Amino acid sequence: MYSEDCVTQLVTFISVTIAAILLNGSIVGLYFARSSGTRLGMITAFTVLFALSMAFFTNARRAEAFAATAAYAAVLVVFISGNLVSEKGNVID
Repeated sequence: MYSEDCVTQLVTFISVTIAAILLNGSIVGLYFARSSGTRLGMITAFTVLFALSMAFFTNARRAEAFAATAAYAAVLVVFISGNLVSEKGNVID
């Protein structure tokens, strides 16, 4: 029904779109979240979504998926740790 090349291009498009949404969406969402609890919940949710996308859209082995997920979570944590002080010098809760 559909050519193999067409299916491959569609799957590539979907996986790249999901990757872009996870990377950019998480940073934008974390930037606008103000409470620490909300930020931790968002990090957890985005990390789970990233791990699921690694499991379903790649051929990565378990150790590779674990390492990539850990690196992704670390980047998100570093992003919020550098963004905890407001412009007035007050710590944001």
